Amino acid sequence: MNSQIVDPLQGDFPEVIEEFLQHGIMKCIAFNRRGTLLAAGCLDGSCVIWDFETRGVAKELRDKDCIAPITSVCWSKYGHHILASATDKSLTLWSVKNGEKIARITLQQTTLLARLHPGSSTPSLCLACPLSSAPILVDLNTGSSTVLPVSVSDVGTGLTSHPRNKFSDGSPPFTPTAATFNKHGDLIYVGNSRGEILIVDSKSIKVQAIVPISGGHIIKILSLVGMHSIWLQIQMIELSECMRISYLRKVRQWSLMKCAKLLMSFKGLRS
Repeated sequence: MNSQIVDPLQGDFPEVIEEFLQHGIMKCIAFNRRGTLLAAGCLDGSCVIWDFETRGVAKELRDKDCIAPITSVCWSKYGHHILASATDKSLTLWSVKNGEKIARITLQQTTLLARLHPGSSTPSLCLACPLSSAPILVDLNTGSSTVLPVSVSDVGTGLTSHPRNKFSDGSPPFTPTAATFNKHGDLIYVGNSRGEILIVDSKSIKVQAIVPISGGHIIKILSLVGMHSIWLQIQMIELSECMRISYLRKVRQWSLMKCAKLLMSFKGLRS
């Protein structure tokens, strides 16, 4: 087969749609840890849980106080809770077993992405990425929130940012576009519009390290893949990269190594 006409993004994806899961208009979806249940946030403010084996609706979570479209859904580590964010600036924590609402708080801005802290079976902390401000760490029990740093200049740690990520006029602020917990929840990875990943301690809220991404493009999606890998999508999909972080015992040092690149150049075109 001619390598010049093969779509490098096709991979091993199926060419035929296997089945449709129809239950209203869905805005976002998320699998549980085992991949047996699929949660979907709906346009009417409800959350539907599908049994992915039977393809049937296992439970529907509906709050009479929330009729706004859901922007993100997130499972807890053990699949007992679901966190949903909506366009009415609310965060709602649900019990999957009995379908009851555990907590509901309202933030100052609409949350585009919310993540539960993975270190507890009964999570009360979550990470929220608002529409146009820095990510915040939210306590669902008390409603208190802590704004995460978006650059080292915010906290004065003495760490220096990569020189290519500084404006010529010296303006320091920039808006992060993505954030996520690590596996244990003791670290938070914050991606910003300068093409940097800030590694933040979730307890002290201090920047431990900065990892510049080649090209300095806006980081759009940041999520964990496996135990030590981070998958990120930057502004252009052809520059998507899968990064691996090497953890060192008790020493706050990180090294970033590219493990895959897509569409940087075609072998056929170079030949």
